[in-house]
Parts: sequence; structure tokens; C-alpha cells
Amino acid sequence: MSKLSTLEHSPTPSAGHPQRGFTLLELLVVLVILGLLASLVGPRC
Repeated sequence: MSKLSTLEHSPTPSAGHPQRGFTLLELLVVLVILGLLASLVGPRC
């Protein structure tokens, strides 16, 4: 059980344990996708 508790408290999820909330990388990916969609839709007016 000690290994499981140390895996849960580690800052980097390595054994397939998803973190709660969003990581910085996920937020950056979402912002890039939204930016691309906005650039595709925006200039058409």
C-alpha cells in the first residue's frame, strides 16, 4: 500500500492515474485549438 500512496501523491501521474483538473499542457492545447477555429471562422465576414 505504500507504493500506491506514493504514486497518488506524486506530482507527475506516471502509472495511469489521471490528475484532477487540467494540466498546463492541456490548457495550452485547448487554447491553440480555439485560436485556430477562431482564425478560420473570423476573417470570413
